[in-house]
Amino acid sequence: TCALPILTVYTGAEHSRGYPPQEIFGAHHKVPWEVDPYSWDRKAELTIYNQDIGGACKDCAMLCTFMYRNALIPVNKHLKLTAELWKTATGFDVTEEDVAQVGERYNNLAHALLLKEGFTRKDDYLPERLMKEVIKEGPGKGQVMDKENCDKLLDEFYKLRGWDKEGVPTREKLDELGMDYVANFLGLPDYDFYTQ
Repeated sequence: TCALPILTVYTGAEHSRGYPPQEIFGAHHKVPWEVDPYSWDRKAELTIYNQDIGGACKDCAMLCTFMYRNALIPVNKHLKLTAELWKTATGFDVTEEDVAQVGERYNNLAHALLLKEGFTRKDDYLPERLMKEVIKEGPGKGQVMDKENCDKLLDEFYKLRGWDKEGVPTREKLDELGMDYVANFLGLPDYDFYTQ
């Protein structure tokens, strides 16, 4: 099920951003929870965690991918150490929650740029062949990421992200992240707090 990060990463079929070490390395990576690589449960939540925290702790902080995955995640130090690095570099009082939100903002902005260029939900699928052919050998033997499962995972992923069914961030979500400029960039209608 580690296809979901590949379906939803803003750079296209790229394995690094949102990569699930919890699925690939198993018990060695139990952060934020232990994962069954052959279950669909909580995979959207796990993907968001890996995309946002990886985006903030690895990409924005300019840390080595291998150090981040193999040294920081297993001991659950990635948010704390990134916050300390940023605090030391900038002088700002940066918390672990601030670091996590940087990743969420980062991924929402990148996704908005894709939307502006015409990418839509239809672009968040595997090639047809990969959604039909069952894995014939190895640890994933018998598994397939078919369209039905893709749809379920995308629906859950979009909902948890605060996006609509087509993958467009809601103005409410963008305002929550302090990204009203992105809502305006996308031409989203104003969110009416009085009718919600």
